[in-house]
Amino acid sequence: MSSSVFLGTVAAMYTPLVLSPGPCALLVSRASMVEGRHTGMQAALGITTGAFLWSALAAAGVGVMLGQWPGVIAALQCAGGAYLGWMGVVLVRSVQRPAQEVSGGGHEAVPAKRAYWRGLATCMTNPQALVFFSSLFGALFTAEVSPLLRLASVLTVVGIALVGYLGQAALFAFPPLQRRYQASQRYLDGVCGVVFLLLGGRLLLQGLAA
Repeated sequence: MSSSVFLGTVAAMYTPLVLSPGPCALLVSRASMVEGRHTGMQAALGITTGAFLWSALAAAGVGVMLGQWPGVIAALQCAGGAYLGWMGVVLVRSVQRPAQEVSGGGHEAVPAKRAYWRGLATCMTNPQALVFFSSLFGALFTAEVSPLLRLASVLTVVGIALVGYLGQAALFAFPPLQRRYQASQRYLDGVCGVVFLLLGGRLLLQGLAA
């Protein structure tokens, strides 16, 4: 397989993960609509850092090794499930509070630094990322893949994550979308909270059953 075909395969496999409505996309979109573009972009940068770490581990062969250590996978699933569940509880509880007013430029209800670390934690505990990088993505890196091509694959993942999640942050920071979010904030926060709870509960059960 040529280098261009290999990198094209990496891009084709990873792009749907970025565009799918999972925990990372929900985090970035909500951060942009509630706290503004800057906070949303900080969350996107945190997620991109997580994508870099996951892809680097997979390119180094750690992804395949994780598949051979069920206990490690189970521990990661439990940790990820607990974190996603906690985020779900926070969102569901926020439904009981008065709706926040969202201005056109956003406001810093969540410090940007905290948004970055929240994005990183969400990516590292994302069940989609865990499965993707520890199995599908990691399986690409056979012994014949050169170190340079491994590095190029990691940079490809980082580039796609950076463009995809920063684009989402910019899109959902538009004032019309912020106003629409404000009008139905309780409902959308409740839906997001339930989604996080379901994802976290499923991941936690999978980890405990492993």
